[in-house]
Order: sequence, then C-alpha cells, then structure tokens
Amino acid sequence: MPKQLTKEQWINVIEIYKEQGMNDAVKWYLKIRKHNPTLRELRRWIRKKAKLLDNLGMETFKSKKGSGRPNKRDDSDIPQIINDLTEEQKNEILEHWIKEQRNKKEKENLNTFDTLSKPLKAKILGMHRTTMYKKAVVRKYKFDYLRKKVTDIFKKNNKILGSKRITVELAEEGIIIDERTLRNYMVRWNLVCLTRQKKKKNGK
Repeated sequence: MPKQLTKEQWINVIEIYKEQGMNDAVKWYLKIRKHNPTLRELRRWIRKKAKLLDNLGMETFKSKKGSGRPNKRDDSDIPQIINDLTEEQKNEILEHWIKEQRNKKEKENLNTFDTLSKPLKAKILGMHRTTMYKKAVVRKYKFDYLRKKVTDIFKKNNKILGSKRITVELAEEGIIIDERTLRNYMVRWNLVCLTRQKKKKNGK
C-alpha cells in the first residue's frame, strides 16, 4: 500500500470534507491508508490540503523537484574497505567506536549485532549485565496512546461496554483498531466489564 495518497485520492478526501464534513473525510482517509495518525494531525493535514487546493489549484499536488525520499546510500564498498585496513587501523577505529557508544546518554543495546554475546555487549558499553537485561525487556505497545481515551469511554459507560462497542465508538472518531486487538489491550489495562451473569434456571 502506498505511503502517500495519490492526487485523485486527496481530491476525494477534500470533496468529502467540504460536502459531508471533517469526520467523514477522516474515516475515508483511514480506510485508504490503514494507519493511525493522531486525529488532530490528520485534521490539520486535510484543512491544509483543502486550503492549498483552493488557493493554488491542482498545482499543489504536483511533486516538487528534490522532494520525496532521498536516494538509498550504497554501502556495498564497506567489505573492501575493511579488507584494505591494517590491524592497527581496525583497532584504532574500534577503540574510537567503543568510546562513542559509552559516551552516549541513551546507550544502545547492540541488538543488531547478532554475533556478539550479551556479556560482551555489556563490556563494550561499560554496563553491568543485569542493567542491560532490564533495559532490553522494556517494550512499547503500538496502541498504548489510546489507553486514556478507552478508559474514559469505559468508565463513562459504567464499565459495561466491551471491546466491540468501544471499537465502534473509536471508529466514529476516525480511530481504527481491530476489535480483538483492543480486547487484548483492555485485558492488559485491567479494564474488565461488569456484566451481569445470567441466573441458572431451577431444573425442577
């Protein structure tokens, strides 16, 4: 899926915005892109594009010279450069690199280096092994930014709304998230529905 909307798609979004309102334009945009920018940011984009279209016409959607993604750097010559280095030169570069890693306030855990053991990574960074392991287990979740909004909806409705109903409410605000995914997040956030259990009928 393309990362940017085409000229025709942007025009459709703007037409929906002008004729049906911002909420419908946001929903249509999210159906195409399938990603979750902040609602405030997305609304700002749409208003900006609509204003540019009014002022500059179709020219605003033409790519400008020099815009877009820069050319990918070619690192294919690195193996040959390494082969040309003497042992003394390699040691000098490595010593400089290790000092740079240790001087960083936010130390990397060197996970990209598959051949290095964790104890050796800790030595390189000048860290205790346990400190390095603790940092490695910290994990960020994609939809954690929705926690407050979902909690507010949940409490506002007396803790009886499940993930399915909350997913619908979020979609009405232009936030798209799979119902099963939201259910897993709600479990992790300890948002448990207070649904009444049906009484068992007496078999008499």
